[in-house]
Amino acid sequence: MSRELVLDNHVLSKYFFDNTVLWGIVSSLSIYDFCHVLNVSLRLNLVRRVDLDLAYYQTRNDFMPVDLFSQQAPEIFADTIYFPVYRQQLELSDADIILYTNKHNGHTLVPSQRNLDYFILVKNGLYHVHLQEIHKYLNQVRKISSCIKINLENQKWIDNLIL
Repeated sequence: MSRELVLDNHVLSKYFFDNTVLWGIVSSLSIYDFCHVLNVSLRLNLVRRVDLDLAYYQTRNDFMPVDLFSQQAPEIFADTIYFPVYRQQLELSDADIILYTNKHNGHTLVPSQRNLDYFILVKNGLYHVHLQEIHKYLNQVRKISSCIKINLENQKWIDNLIL
């Protein structure tokens, strides 16, 4: 008798977002230009990771993650929407910085956060003081209209950002 394996998103979400900070960004810059501004101004090396791009296909009312093992996979790929992801793992710490685009080719990754253009997720290893300085700096960049810290608790849409 075979047992079906089920992925528990609640457990995965709890693990993925443990010890993280998430900022929502409003900016008129393209993802490439925004990433360049972050790299230059914060001395980062965020690089696009195509293997981490979030892939969704559109159903009538919603987006669904692409299931590569689905029998419908070839049909799905024709209508797949990819949301670019940029990432840097800092060498001297366990910190991981991930830049997500929320809007791409007329589609929105997190429809309930349609007003935000980007998300920056910082995982592990950065001290609270450094995070405050980065947040303050992001709010001072001319091309960034606003940068808000997002409370991760009770956010139903947060699973859309799991890599």
